[in-house]
Order: sequence, then C-alpha cells, then structure tokens
Amino acid sequence: DLDAGGDISFANVDADALDFEATGAVNGGDIVAFSQVGGEAQGAITLGDITVGPGAPQPDDFSVGLASATSITVGHVSGTDRIGFATFGDLTTGNLSASDLVMALVGGDISTGSITTDADGRVYMADASMYIDAGGAEDEFDASLVLAREAVATAGSITINGPVSTGLFQAAAGDGLTAGAITAQTIEASAGGTATLNGLWSAGDVTLASNDI
Repeated sequence: DLDAGGDISFANVDADALDFEATGAVNGGDIVAFSQVGGEAQGAITLGDITVGPGAPQPDDFSVGLASATSITVGHVSGTDRIGFATFGDLTTGNLSASDLVMALVGGDISTGSITTDADGRVYMADASMYIDAGGAEDEFDASLVLAREAVATAGSITINGPVSTGLFQAAAGDGLTAGAITAQTIEASAGGTATLNGLWSAGDVTLASNDI
C-alpha cells in the first residue's frame, strides 16, 4: 500500500496487488498486478497501462478501481473482473477490457478507446454524483446502488474512440456523445448535445435520446 499526505510518484509496478491513497496527485508508470489495483487521490491520477489478472479481487470489489477529485488519465486497462473510474473532472483512457462491468462515473468529459466486456456484461457511463450517492465519499462504494438506477447525465461529453462489445450499454452525456460501432443486446444512450454515430449500433433494443443526431 502507498499512502501519502501529498503527491505519490512511482515507476512501473509488478505486484500481487496495489492500493494507494494521496491527498495530492498520483503519477505512475505501467502496472501489472495479479488480483487488484485500487487508488484514491484528491489530485490528478496519471498512470500508464494497467493489467490485472488472472487473480480475482475481493467479492463485490473491482479488479481496477480508481477515484480522483480532479481527473484520471490512464493507458489501456484490462481486468479479470470489473473495472471502474470515478472523478469530478475528466476521464481519459485507452482501450478498456473487463469481464462483467466497465463503469465510468465522471463529472467532466469522458474519452476512451475501445470497450470490451463479456457478452452478458455491462458498460455504464454516468455522472460522478452517482458515486457519492452510492457511498463513495465514505469509502463504502456500492456499485449495485448505481446499477439499479437510471444513468444521471455527466456535465460533459462522452467520446468512445473504438468499437464497443458488451451485453448492456448505458451512457448519459450532458453534452455530446460520439461513438463508433456498438454491439450489444441492449443500448440505452442519451446526449444533451449532438449524438454522433461513427459506426453501426447493433442490438435487439436501441434507445437514443439527443438534441441532434
């Protein structure tokens, strides 16, 4: 575990598990872990690629779970189980891959690469307020409380720079929504601004609400 009353900085890490907490910013290299990577920071979190597996996290936890009051920037992220991000600022990632859940609760803009879950998995993108409402401020975050609710729109845009493959895709952007091809059983998406579809959305049930398409 890494705990600091200020900033944390580290190079590449290869460990069974990694957990950090900082009142400042966190800057690190690539991370390879057997079972889990988790961390919280008041400042910005900036990391390289994160790979977790083949071990599983503790029950009801995430293979990768990061929270920042400022912003999160990471490379490609993959986990044996769920991966999740929460920030009041912007989230920028590379490609995301998980088993049953990719969750992004963000106050600003979201920008990702491709997103992949199992065929019965879920992608959920919504506002950071849902993280607080589900116990995130008390370090007792319960993802099931979020997933049981309709997605609250972010204050910014959502941009997915690659194909999405999942079971249930849910995304609510307060501004624009841009996505390429999405393959899912169900798609539920909304945009307060313009929705830009740069590929085929293929699902048995598709719902898209926006000010313009």
